[in-house]
Amino acid sequence: MALPVNKRVPKILFILFVVAFCVYLVPRVAINFFYYPDDKIYGPDPWSAESVEFTAKDGTRLQGWFIPSSTGPADNAIATIIHAHGNAGNMSAHWPLVSWLPERNFNVF
Repeated sequence: MALPVNKRVPKILFILFVVAFCVYLVPRVAINFFYYPDDKIYGPDPWSAESVEFTAKDGTRLQGWFIPSSTGPADNAIATIIHAHGNAGNMSAHWPLVSWLPERNFNVF
């Protein structure tokens, strides 16, 4: 048995409102969770990292951190590890993955 029209209209409007709200909200939540870094600082002591900036051949400005080996001069390190963090965060969010390297005589860029 179908509901009378006057009882179906509020239900339909409510369902449309919920769908519209979800369509509006989901992209904003996805952007904040997946594409932009948060404000929390996970990285090294700011005094141990040197901010480095340069321009690539195509004109793109690149910026990164250089964290020298903590066991001696950077020139005496075993190697310099280049860590590319991708687009789902920034280097500070990935710091736990490479934080052990300077202690073991590696530079990190």
